[in-house]
Amino acid sequence: NSCAMTLKGVKTTVYTRMPIAIVADTEILRNSPMKLTRSGFGDMVGKYTSVADWKISGLFGADEFCQNIADIQMKAVREVIDSCALLGEKDPGAYEKLMYGLILSGLAMQMFGTTRPASGPEHHMSHCWEMGVLAHTDALHGEKVGVATLIVSKKYHEVLRQGISYLDTLLPNLEMMPKASLRKVIGEELWPLIEEQNAKDTLEGLTVDIIREKWDELTAIMATIPPYEELLEIYNSIGAMTTMEEIGLSDDLIDKSFMFAPYIRNRFTFMRIMSRKINNEFVTE
Repeated sequence: NSCAMTLKGVKTTVYTRMPIAIVADTEILRNSPMKLTRSGFGDMVGKYTSVADWKISGLFGADEFCQNIADIQMKAVREVIDSCALLGEKDPGAYEKLMYGLILSGLAMQMFGTTRPASGPEHHMSHCWEMGVLAHTDALHGEKVGVATLIVSKKYHEVLRQGISYLDTLLPNLEMMPKASLRKVIGEELWPLIEEQNAKDTLEGLTVDIIREKWDELTAIMATIPPYEELLEIYNSIGAMTTMEEIGLSDDLIDKSFMFAPYIRNRFTFMRIMSRKINNEFVTE
């Protein structure tokens, strides 16, 4: 099993033993503060982007992809989404589905052996803020993941609308951001660990031409992520946080976070590809 924690200022996954049992009393859950419920919801809805990016990673051979585990994960997500409006009514069945979904998410990671099925670009953005890179916020983890999921959905669907011409905005060989630029933003305290994390770029060997060859398959996967407007309606049905301001951050940080968050964890995501832009305005020597 795995436990996400911050060690020496860096968001880290520590692998440990699975619990023998999980006890979840529905009465306690449904009478808990809605803030906690919405946070759990935010972490679950983030599976839309994490599973899609896991499949994209498999498409390009960077990770093994298991359709059976992904199906288990997404079935739980859909059940939570279908019943989320009832969470505000303290419906026991809705809380059971939310808790069951979170447990299944943990089991999916256990079955695969890493956090890959349940943690993608939305978590990398949350980790970025939790580590104090660019900014820090005391919002709950699931609240940050929920807002980051909206951002990722909007960014990815912008690519889908632009079409294959989007690839013309990327560096042909997808070179990493210069270390000097990364170091300036990451800070001296965290830099040695982040430098080690990115010592061997997970995009190494990938080029825009390779992406172009698989564009149709890639975009078909990205299209499985619900559009921003659809997700927003779901969030509003239970009063979940939807904006940077609500989690204590500025909208000015959205694009910067999207560019630097991929370097927090050396994992193949389309967000990591998107950070390899020609004339990146955030690159400084």
